[in-house]
Amino acid sequence: MRASCAICFSQFNNVFRCPKMLHCKHTFCLECLARINVKSAQPSAIQCPLCRSLTPLPALGLPKLTTDPDVLSFLINSVFKTDEIITIVIINDFIDESQDPSSVSRSGHLKVLGGGVRGR
Repeated sequence: MRASCAICFSQFNNVFRCPKMLHCKHTFCLECLARINVKSAQPSAIQCPLCRSLTPLPALGLPKLTTDPDVLSFLINSVFKTDEIITIVIINDFIDESQDPSSVSRSGHLKVLGGGVRGR
């Protein structure tokens, strides 16, 4: 299984390098597909750079293409098997600002953005 985009060779992630699958089952990162689509003479579909088959775009655009579940699963499993340092950002805080901040527990949605390899 390929953990990186065949166009840019960057490792897939769940943000801009999200693995999007075309109808032909080839997978590329969202950012590369967006670059291809911007230059396309036919913006309502995207042509696979490997096999040249066309994939019609969903009404809401490229982000709504199917995310390759196998690649995403592989990425999640590989994070837990490495010494990678994970950067986590809180996307949404759920705090009622009318309450005393010291009496409220903070929680939110977390999204893994990236990381690096620990020094050895």
